[in-house]
Amino acid sequence: MSDRPADIRVHDFREVDTGLSAAEAIAEAERCLQCKKPLCIKGCPVCIDIPAFIREIADGNFPGAARALKEQNMLPAICGRVCPQETQCEGVCILGNKETPIRIGALERFVADWERGNGPELPEVAKPTGKRVAVVGSGPAGLTAAAELARAGHAVTIFESLHEAGGVLTYGIPAFRLPKDVVKAEIDQVLALGARLKKNHLAGRSVSTDELLGYDAVFLATGAGLPAFMCIPGENLNGVYSANEFLTRVNLMHADAFPAFDTPVLHAARV
Repeated sequence: MSDRPADIRVHDFREVDTGLSAAEAIAEAERCLQCKKPLCIKGCPVCIDIPAFIREIADGNFPGAARALKEQNMLPAICGRVCPQETQCEGVCILGNKETPIRIGALERFVADWERGNGPELPEVAKPTGKRVAVVGSGPAGLTAAAELARAGHAVTIFESLHEAGGVLTYGIPAFRLPKDVVKAEIDQVLALGARLKKNHLAGRSVSTDELLGYDAVFLATGAGLPAFMCIPGENLNGVYSANEFLTRVNLMHADAFPAFDTPVLHAARV
């Protein structure tokens, strides 16, 4: 795994980290001790069977590794890139006591990227239950809930207020950290499980409260999209952006491509 050269990446918003090769992934996976009491699973918020998917990588069985990952997580390419593994699964890896812990996030990303390039395999979906669930918001929480509900056989409808799905994955994290084609591919897999997506639907307006309450259940995943201001003079002046607005302009409104798109974010020298 390496980064693209700085003198090249400074000219674009493409992903900085190039990821692991197959040989590097296998070599890294072979370092895993396959602990009898794996602390890494406890360190994972969604309890992925980490030793299982790493064992499949070590054996060269990348499809099997992808299946093991998706038993608990339908967003592995995203999580492999942006989850804080250093304080979660990798932070409790026993190898970290004396050497470098297993690069679990890098391995998760490798498997997800390999599968995306070789044809994703969807997990099994239960028989329809006849239950309808509304999910308000299509960020990471909403997508995860929608995936699990769809796999359980429920009819899921996701309502997204913006014109693109993904929430903070789409408008908040820069493309050089999390490419938008990666986000779209994993959203498409959630929809392939049977979930429906309605963009430009603002809960309470585009879709009424009464309509939402007509579902058997409603999952509110509205996120934390409001910025925290510092309450200092001048922060409300034109040209002063909150971090949220700045990132939204870049990610959804192509501010990085000014003047092709009229949503400029001015480029300074060194910051």
